Amino acid sequence: MLLGFFLFSCGGNTQDQQETESYEYSAEEDTQYTGAEETPAQKRYAERRAKGDTLAMHYKELQKFLPNEIRGFSREGEIEGSSMNMEDGSYSMASQRYRKGEEDLTITLIDYNNAIDMYEGLSGAWASGMSYEDDNQKANGVSLLNNKAKGMEVFAKKDNRCELMAGIAARFYLQIKVNNTTNASLCREIAEGLNLSALDAY
Repeated sequence: MLLGFFLFSCGGNTQDQQETESYEYSAEEDTQYTGAEETPAQKRYAERRAKGDTLAMHYKELQKFLPNEIRGFSREGEIEGSSMNMEDGSYSMASQRYRKGEEDLTITLIDYNNAIDMYEGLSGAWASGMSYEDDNQKANGVSLLNNKAKGMEVFAKKDNRCELMAGIAARFYLQIKVNNTTNASLCREIAEGLNLSALDAY
């Protein structure tokens, strides 16, 4: 099953209605950043580094981007978070569970500002724009923030589970999971309700 391949794992309270659409893979996009040329993520990191922005934000700051409520879901349990500093990089993570009836939602946000190789390793999984469907699942690429943020959404038909993964600002990794849902587009709808434009400003 390809579900295991796609479903890999590792704010603010205002809600923006970002334009969201499926996108098609372009071979030109795949070959545009080869050889010694910097990738868009590397270029954006270089711009931040030139301004002195070289570390991942503290997990307490990252937690502020996770809403108290969203699309009828309310927080369940304590918000989680951590920051990791290493010799060759740093990253931070914030995660929160939510519930609406039988539907169980988890939103995870990771800042890879000073771990660009880790970010590109994750985002590369959906860079090909692959789409797939069989009796068990449906997977396709998505774009958010007027095509500035791209990712992958997967719906497990028999397990009633959806997941969305997206990269934002060549720095943030967003993962949304919902269990016990029959709405194949629910994860995308939740992503549209997050304040992604605030993250993209970094």
